[in-house]
Amino acid sequence: MARIPFALALILLLAGCVSVAPDGTQSGTGTFQPAPPPAPVVPPQPDFDFSTVIMPDHGAHEVAALHTAGHGLSQVGYTSVAELLPLGVRGSITQIDVQGDWAVVSGMEGGLAFVLVDLTDPTNPVAAGWYPSAADGWTARFSEDGQYVFYGCQMLGATGDATATVRGTCEDPTAIHPPTDANPEAVVVVDVRDKSNPTYVTSLATPGTHNIQYAFIDGVDYVFTSAVTILKFDRAAGKLTQVAEVPGVHDATVVRHPTTGDWLLLTGTGEMSIHDVNDPAHPEVLFEGTGNEGWVGWHEQTVVPQLVDGRLIVILAGESFVGTGDLTGAEGSSLPDTIYIADITDPTNATLVGSWKPPLDPRLPWVSYLYSVHEIAATPTGQVAIAWYHGGVWVIDVSTAERQISPVTLAAFQPHEELSAIPPSTFAQVPLPAIPFVWGAGWLHTGHLVVPDMHTGLYVLEPDWGLYPGGEGGQ
Repeated sequence: MARIPFALALILLLAGCVSVAPDGTQSGTGTFQPAPPPAPVVPPQPDFDFSTVIMPDHGAHEVAALHTAGHGLSQVGYTSVAELLPLGVRGSITQIDVQGDWAVVSGMEGGLAFVLVDLTDPTNPVAAGWYPSAADGWTARFSEDGQYVFYGCQMLGATGDATATVRGTCEDPTAIHPPTDANPEAVVVVDVRDKSNPTYVTSLATPGTHNIQYAFIDGVDYVFTSAVTILKFDRAAGKLTQVAEVPGVHDATVVRHPTTGDWLLLTGTGEMSIHDVNDPAHPEVLFEGTGNEGWVGWHEQTVVPQLVDGRLIVILAGESFVGTGDLTGAEGSSLPDTIYIADITDPTNATLVGSWKPPLDPRLPWVSYLYSVHEIAATPTGQVAIAWYHGGVWVIDVSTAERQISPVTLAAFQPHEELSAIPPSTFAQVPLPAIPFVWGAGWLHTGHLVVPDMHTGLYVLEPDWGLYPGGEGGQ
């Protein structure tokens, strides 16, 4: 599909020359039909002091009772990590993708690739099917129709179970081979039409499977790794092939521009670059960041999927690690991480709009990785959920031009059920099994927020500002 210049698309839309379809798909003539924007949702600013949620010197990070403060989100459903794992499988949980009444929750620690969770009743999440792994996968995505899951299989021996006799591969989790054998990371395709029996289809060794993204472009399934390699899945042949590659640092995001219909690939190169991927085999650079734009966006580039107050907004962030930067919390230090808000309505001219920091106090000794920003998920109306590892999950609002400059803090929640991951002694990524430790979050179409906490379980939360259908997806 040829890219429509943004200015022309906007003029045609306002003039009524571009008809509007409810689903935002292409018409029979090939013309993109923008979906009507959702009704604005502008929650009231809470009368709450969010600086009281987390104290830096709260003592034992693994004690759930010390992490109960929060505001704006009420727990309505929960299932433990143990209930999400098949019998005898070890590990914890990380990332989430949500589609319809289903969530796919990724596993960690070399036992679970992913679990399929039925959220038909948000108050009672139910594990329905599992797929095994020998990897620390950390990411899985539904296909457009929910019939397949694309799993990022990342083989990391450092966090694997050293006592296991079955080492496994991305292609065959039950394969036995010497630990020194080459065992590259790969994207794995799994048939999940029968949610109770996920079945291996194919896999392709490729770099950057730590975080993968998916898009259905012109009737074809594409997977984008964080390297960034672009893979095409041929359903009829059951085969993955690489069709292109662009520079990338860590994560990548694929989104369809709600006005022009162009497919955009956002990567972390140069603190964010944007490619036109209408033809995924031939990406075209639209914007190439230099690192001087005023934001940090090498790790996260999450787009609000619809225009909010006339703008297409992207939420950008980096990530902190143990032993990096100034960890004292002194004036001018890099902690806590900053969330940046940028305008990409015209993707050739991305501009910084505003920024936000949580009121965390990350001074020594409670610093760095424990309180790092991580995955981000946004509703179409501009409510943005941010996973903050040991800081729980936070929600900010960018639904108006004013709030894009200075986002309003709507909510903070610390998952605080008891430790239920199996077994707790093997979590090598953190110095101890901290509670909470939130990797990501996803919005259900009902308006609920679904949060996988790595070591305790899956939480379904209801926002105090109400349930507004339309949000769906996850990170």
